[in-house]
Amino acid sequence: MILEQFRNIKTQSRLYSRNCFTISVEGLWLDVGGEETNNKMRGILKGGVTMKKSLFFTLLLSIIFIFSSCVLLNDSNTNTGTNIDWTEDEYQNVKLIYTAYNEGASLSISELEELALTHAGANNVMSLYSFFKGEITLEQHFTKAMGDILKPTDIRIRNYIGNVIENSSYGSDDESDYQNNWLINYFDNEIPVDNTDAPPSINFNPDLVSKYNTKVIELKPRIYEILDHYMKDGNNFDRWYDFYANSQMVDSTVYPAIFDSTETLSTTIKDEYAEYLARIAVTYTDSNISFTQNISNSNPWVYGQNINFNDIPPELLLAVFFQESNFVPFSYRAEVTEIIINEEPFEYIFGLSFGLAHILIDSDKIYISSEHIDIGDYGLVDEKTSDIGDRDFSLISYIYFGNTNKYDAENVFRSWDLLTVRGSTMYALTYLSLIYNKIMTLK
Repeated sequence: MILEQFRNIKTQSRLYSRNCFTISVEGLWLDVGGEETNNKMRGILKGGVTMKKSLFFTLLLSIIFIFSSCVLLNDSNTNTGTNIDWTEDEYQNVKLIYTAYNEGASLSISELEELALTHAGANNVMSLYSFFKGEITLEQHFTKAMGDILKPTDIRIRNYIGNVIENSSYGSDDESDYQNNWLINYFDNEIPVDNTDAPPSINFNPDLVSKYNTKVIELKPRIYEILDHYMKDGNNFDRWYDFYANSQMVDSTVYPAIFDSTETLSTTIKDEYAEYLARIAVTYTDSNISFTQNISNSNPWVYGQNINFNDIPPELLLAVFFQESNFVPFSYRAEVTEIIINEEPFEYIFGLSFGLAHILIDSDKIYISSEHIDIGDYGLVDEKTSDIGDRDFSLISYIYFGNTNKYDAENVFRSWDLLTVRGSTMYALTYLSLIYNKIMTLK
């Protein structure tokens, strides 16, 4: 019933203050920092350091679809899925959800409504949602899509992700239907992939629904169509693939390819990947997975005391995935802020996101931050007293999944889990359910 009506939707967001930090929403553009750059910056850092109010350096293009004003809705407050019929307000709520997913779950409803009016990403998600529901064609979506395309640029993060893929226990399970599909096998691990504590009490690895499931059959050709377009030579998925599949030279250093020469984007790979994504989306949004907070917390988490994956329709999950990553599981994005060092501006990466859902993590927590002066805040900000430490991944893991410290412990789930499709799905649905509950409660 939930699948036939419009199941509830919401959006995940960044939890740091939008007024405090510059955010790169649509692409990582920083130049690669070599050893010479690092040494130079270490010298500069001997001078005085002052924080500067950061700028938003990525402008979200604004084009607006104007819909009827919102009708106040009441939360059904059940744990067995949603019974709310959003009817004519369906797409306005989709925009609010993604605006919160992208801009911050702690924003008020009035702030979200104002931002949603000119939010290119929210407009894209609304159009993608309509496409995955079969209401518009892909060509019609292209006439509505706005904003920059996420592009690969930073060899250091590419190599970090490649190292995780190659040296972890990644690989599809023995029971997988896709043993010969490299694209699925790299990212199909069960989660958590490498925990040091007892496994979580909830099974976050449900068996996939059948490929003959009615909803899977309905979604697969739409996913295939959009993948087929973006995997064509020169299009975005293909550009990301080439960045990993070919060796790269930076500052006279050659970095080897991550993917093997036999790992191509063939028609079979594409067809199976489309089917796999459809099965993942349907499985998790119809899984009856629900849980409560382990740790009480303040806004916005007070609205996420009860999480229910069935709140979110598969079409919304797919729309968010595509908006965040173009379905490229090895894509990434950086969040950048600026400080003043000896009266000179210096930009550095304080947050990273990767995988399908691009859940934010603290860049200090990845090992390459110790090797590059512009990755991490290198002690300039005390994350325990600043919004800069409130990362989506850290807080979700702490409040819901048993990680024992919200700043640095990864004893149950690790940031590596976000590179798996199941990990991206679990964290995205948790955050979307939180946002849905907040919007439904306050509207």
